[in-house]
Amino acid sequence: MLVLGVLFERARPDLRVRRWWARHGWTPPGTRLAVPVPVALAGVDARRLLLRPTTLFVAYVLWRLVTDRLPRGAYDGVNSTVGFAWAFVGVLAIVLVASLAGRDRGEEIVGVTPRGERAPVSSWIVLLLCAGLLEYGLAAVRRWGHSAPESYAALMPDAWELAQVPLMLIGGGLLGLIAARLVPAWVAAPLTMILGITWVGVFSANLDLAMLAPVIDWIEYHEDGRVVVEPGSFGWHNAYLLGLCGLGAVAALMTTPGRRRPLLLAGTAFGVGTVVAGVLALP
Repeated sequence: MLVLGVLFERARPDLRVRRWWARHGWTPPGTRLAVPVPVALAGVDARRLLLRPTTLFVAYVLWRLVTDRLPRGAYDGVNSTVGFAWAFVGVLAIVLVASLAGRDRGEEIVGVTPRGERAPVSSWIVLLLCAGLLEYGLAAVRRWGHSAPESYAALMPDAWELAQVPLMLIGGGLLGLIAARLVPAWVAAPLTMILGITWVGVFSANLDLAMLAPVIDWIEYHEDGRVVVEPGSFGWHNAYLLGLCGLGAVAALMTTPGRRRPLLLAGTAFGVGTVVAGVLALP
């Protein structure tokens, strides 16, 4: 303990953290607590989202998904835990973010931020990550808060496989964010929704490529009426979605002025990882 204390006094990591916070943090008026600018703006965006009627509808959908008991059939039971039922929330996230995150957001907010135009984009990324974490918690309540019938209990997703649920929300929101940065909001919302639905429809129609769709139903009906598990790797499919989310965050930040080299390096790494994960996810 004495040695550790001496090393701490010489290194003073707390001072390094305080200096970093002083450079990157922002102190709200009337307070002494500094918070990172993206986090502060994420709170503003969260308030805007909560005031939207669509958000109340999303909350109702999530409440029904979490509180309803698991059906007896494997198709409905498994897919209601991790499949298309949750993708509906991702589609709504596309529309909400594309409608609110455009270049026409309050100029008075952008003008007072010490880190310029990149901070509001970063705030949406922070907000989407927080929303994804919250949705994962709700999905976990749905998964482990209800007893699955023995007929399909072994088919239920594990902790990593369940991550498909928040990754759909985060990816959908990032897609809406990119569109909102490039085109007017009245174009971005319907355009990204149509793009997302088309993407799902094209790849889901082909069983060999279904794992490249942003959402998949785990259980499918066979021609003879039996239920079968979708071929491919659900774990690698989530890694593929995670890579797409990383690419989406990089693409959104690329629409703002600032250093490009770190973003290009991160985009290259995410791109290679996404391709590898997509290939490994295929049957």
